[in-house]
Amino acid sequence: MNLSDASSNKAVSTTPLSTADTRLHGRWLVLAWAAWALLSSGTLLAFAFGLPVYLTRLQTVCTGTGCVHGQPAPDTEATLHGLGLSLGSYATFILVLTLASMLLACAISGLLAWRKSNDWLALLVALMFIMFGADNIIPTLELSHSAWHFPAMLLVSLHFATVFLVCSLIPTGRFVPRWTRWLVPAWVLWRLIFLFFPTLPSADLLNNLI
Repeated sequence: MNLSDASSNKAVSTTPLSTADTRLHGRWLVLAWAAWALLSSGTLLAFAFGLPVYLTRLQTVCTGTGCVHGQPAPDTEATLHGLGLSLGSYATFILVLTLASMLLACAISGLLAWRKSNDWLALLVALMFIMFGADNIIPTLELSHSAWHFPAMLLVSLHFATVFLVCSLIPTGRFVPRWTRWLVPAWVLWRLIFLFFPTLPSADLLNNLI
């Protein structure tokens, strides 16, 4: 082996894993896009249905448990009155921030999906951004007694799983250490048990964790 061949082999062996390891083709790419489109559209739909519920919560002072993110507490109401602001103004401000965050999340997600359309890891990150944008709204539906209660619980579980997967798989698309791959299905199974058996002793503990 001459020096040029040795240099070439060394260059290949020392080259880090690239995004080529996470690229898909054929039916796997179609399935990845179908899953991304289904979960993204479901999240956006839940976000749209949850906005009126969230707005009502923002205009209601929370005096007990089951408060949602941004819902005013009694001391918050007193502070607002001291500033000459109403709960309606506060709710409008929080709602505008929520909508702006969702628009930014959708823009980043769309850009990733467009520029890395055949990369399943990029699609996973894009899905995570959309779920981040709906992070304040989905738990509101989860606490409600509407038909969106169970779908919202599933979306909350998927959001956690998506964040964990992104943090575990970037940048190579492989779990390091390998045993961490079993944490996500264990979490999803735990959530499903809580979903169908909410009266179990472990249900309250799980609810506090999330």
